[in-house]
Amino acid sequence: MRLKINIFSLLIFIAVIAFSHIWDNKTGRGIQFYDTDPYEIKNISIHDNVIHDIGLHGIALSDHTTAGISIYNNIMYNVGNGTGDGSKGGIGFAWDFVEAAIFNNIFYDIGGDGVFDLNQATSISLKNNISYVNTGQNWYTGDVGFDWNKIVTAINNIWYGSSQLLPSWDTSPITSNPKFVDPVSPTRNFHLQADSPAIDTGTIVSVSKDFDGIIRPQGLAYDIGAYEYVSGAIQTISDTIASSVPTGLAVM
Repeated sequence: MRLKINIFSLLIFIAVIAFSHIWDNKTGRGIQFYDTDPYEIKNISIHDNVIHDIGLHGIALSDHTTAGISIYNNIMYNVGNGTGDGSKGGIGFAWDFVEAAIFNNIFYDIGGDGVFDLNQATSISLKNNISYVNTGQNWYTGDVGFDWNKIVTAINNIWYGSSQLLPSWDTSPITSNPKFVDPVSPTRNFHLQADSPAIDTGTIVSVSKDFDGIIRPQGLAYDIGAYEYVSGAIQTISDTIASSVPTGLAVM
């Protein structure tokens, strides 16, 4: 399904999109925010969602999306590989005033313009994310003249699988295989193996629980990605999860 939010009557919009399964829109986007003058969309929290089999962007932050945006504990896979007419990728930023904090997400098999499609933005913070792409896919793209070092701050992210140059604006990148339990279909298990380089190598962020509701941190430090490693507590995310109506959506 696709979640698309248009705002016509609110000067300020506040939304929480959480604990949802968003999938199977092979010619469109998963979650998209945009509006027209004079409205402003801010204070958006997108967390603990599974987003997959989306043709264009998994999440698009477009016109008049501004400040107070947090995106965390999401699992996104097989996104940006569709045939729809439009830009494609994991998270797309297409507005000058976007300010977003993006942390502890998992991105796997992201096509199109890459995991982070940064066309326009003011301030983007990337922490504790895992970007695992296949050969020929990109971690990131940006418009000509986009000042990465001025707009993007990044720390303690894992970048794996691409032949693209490692982003110079990540101050402490990790390039090792994150060692998911079994990320391929039909299992789609993105929990960490015991020897994963993501364990205890994250930085502190303002989220106290992981995708499973496990308290962070479990070890000496935060883990990178949507899951904290807990020995003997492996669960599965499957392609066979039934479609459901999104929950945790609040409009105020």
